[in-house]
Amino acid sequence: MKKVISTFIILFIAYFFIGCELEIPQYSSVDLSRVQKKNLSKQEKLLLRRFAQYWNYRLKRDFAKTFSYELPYQKYITSFDYYKDNLIYSYGKGKIILDNIYFKDKNHAIITKEYINRKGEHFKDKEDWYYVIDNWYHKFYQYIMPPD
Repeated sequence: MKKVISTFIILFIAYFFIGCELEIPQYSSVDLSRVQKKNLSKQEKLLLRRFAQYWNYRLKRDFAKTFSYELPYQKYITSFDYYKDNLIYSYGKGKIILDNIYFKDKNHAIITKEYINRKGEHFKDKEDWYYVIDNWYHKFYQYIMPPD
């Protein structure tokens, strides 16, 4: 009898969690409204979620958290101090608007975003995100050679 009840409880919990939708967080500093639509795949929702979380942390200058969103291999070739030093002066307080997502393939997305700083100036930029194993990761652009 205990096995039957245990099995029923496990099946109920599994059914409950399989049916749950992937929630996309809402932040006042990150606007996803231009691309958020009803028929997004689970992988697309995961990308939106990771993008929103990443930029929320980055605008708050929580570089320890954003570092965990970078491609895994980059953490081996870039020290955290180098990473932080390269980001400290970019993207201060302001707002990020996700403009467009273009999928080069199912594991590579190019995101066009707009940054609005505190002065109201607008800047457009593109960034790459890669799906590795089970999650989306941001591509941090680093110079292998010093720029001229």
